[in-house]
Amino acid sequence: MRTQLARLGGSENIDAGLMVPKGQVPEAGLEYVRKLRDVKYYETIFDILARQFEIAKLDEAKQGALVQVVDAAVPADRRSFLAGMIVIAATAAGFFVGMILAIAHALYANMTRKSEHAVKFMQLREALSIRRRESQAPFSH
Repeated sequence: MRTQLARLGGSENIDAGLMVPKGQVPEAGLEYVRKLRDVKYYETIFDILARQFEIAKLDEAKQGALVQVVDAAVPADRRSFLAGMIVIAATAAGFFVGMILAIAHALYANMTRKSEHAVKFMQLREALSIRRRESQAPFSH
């Protein structure tokens, strides 16, 4: 009994579990009030956020989809003739452009091999050069 009386009196610093020594009652009461205030504060914040979340979910459900199908797609009854023609025309155009480029490359290679044609070709190339014309402009300051 004296041990229990000493615990309640606050003369010993023994951890009494749920029993608070009488010397520490004001401090324990103050700590309890602070903790209770924190709990109520966080509980209120949680309640407010939960309400806002529910309102946001309801607003999202009311808005619906951003993309709405106005008219459903219907497959064609027959294939388009135009698509085949475009493929054939593009193939033919590519073939002709390739042939023209091959002939131009062969003529260029032939001209640069012969010395008399190479000199004339280099003169023509210098006359048509845009970069050299700009640097040799008569009115440049």
